[in-house]
Amino acid sequence: MGPASFAPWRTQVFGVDDGARCGQSPDPAQGTILIDHSVAFAPDAKSEPETAGAGSLERRFEIAAQAAGLGVWQWDLVRSAFVYSARAKAIYGFPQDQPVIYEMVASATHPDDRARTLALAARSFDPNIRAKERYRYRIVRPDNGQVRWVLAFGEAEFGAVDGEIRALSYIGTLQDITEQKQAEDALAASEARLRLAVEAGRMAVWEFDPATNTITHSEQLNRLCGFPPDATPTIEEFRSRYAPGERERMEREGAAMLARGETQIETEIRHIWPTAR
Repeated sequence: MGPASFAPWRTQVFGVDDGARCGQSPDPAQGTILIDHSVAFAPDAKSEPETAGAGSLERRFEIAAQAAGLGVWQWDLVRSAFVYSARAKAIYGFPQDQPVIYEMVASATHPDDRARTLALAARSFDPNIRAKERYRYRIVRPDNGQVRWVLAFGEAEFGAVDGEIRALSYIGTLQDITEQKQAEDALAASEARLRLAVEAGRMAVWEFDPATNTITHSEQLNRLCGFPPDATPTIEEFRSRYAPGERERMEREGAAMLARGETQIETEIRHIWPTAR
């Protein structure tokens, strides 16, 4: 019984359902490819138990890919043919019963992202660069016109063609991250509104960690307490600006707040402005 061997860039990856292979494409460097590197396992066909074990392994990969919502596909650059799994077709909005060709993938790329993705694909196909950059881009689904965000990462296989090293195959996965991107955008917008409110109200946001006796820094907090905007004062340096008796009063009020089972306090603190000394 021989050990299983690793055979990257096989048509059968992760044991997923294959799409049809067909279609001519333009120069590979002109394609828009959003994928994740994958490796298929090719056991030596010497015994039935080994074959069964490989099938079990492929099944586990298939389950993992489905659980993660990953679509698996391959672009055979030598034969100018695509293989798309059912999930990959579903992400793009391609018909399940039709083969995928280059023009379908290219036309589904959002116009505003096309130049960037073409440049990234060219870097991946360049034997002197062989880029493996993870990147996001938008697609426009042909079935319903929806704009969706896709996360992808790829790696090409290279070999000699007529004495020249070229990219031979591109294989991997893509994932629909539209909801994640929308949540990130909503959070960024919320943070921007908070910053605007803080700046407009001449306020400062701070955080004190009693376990390490440290305080977060910000330009706004430094400005309110009379420190240079880029300074990183310690908590003791902040407290040194308290007017006489203020530190003791704050400690009493804090202890009383905790004794009441409360977690918030609102009070005024008198500071000694450095220029007034």
